Amino acid sequence: MSKIKEEFNKWFSDLDIKYFKAHEFTNYFERNLNTFPPKSKWKNMVATIKLIDRLRADIGMPIRLTSSYRSKAYNDNCGGAPKSLHKEFNAIDLQVDGLKPSYIYAR
Repeated sequence: MSKIKEEFNKWFSDLDIKYFKAHEFTNYFERNLNTFPPKSKWKNMVATIKLIDRLRADIGMPIRLTSSYRSKAYNDNCGGAPKSLHKEFNAIDLQVDGLKPSYIYAR
């Protein structure tokens, strides 16, 4: 395991998140043109991680994370918005099988 991945896993475990594991946020960081987010941006995701953990408890169904941090190169390659908050590690795309996005948004 790379040093940055070990550090991220430790950082994540300190957040005391019940329903998610660090690898759910990092499973695509090292594919294609993407990278791990710089450590200076990790704090940007704390409130969002805690929010989706509460959402998971509220809806009682698994949540699948489909995107979190995107490097500039990866964001450009996948057609992301130039000012995407994913580049700041401040956005998550997610899916819940069987629920419409409007239901999740209303929660």
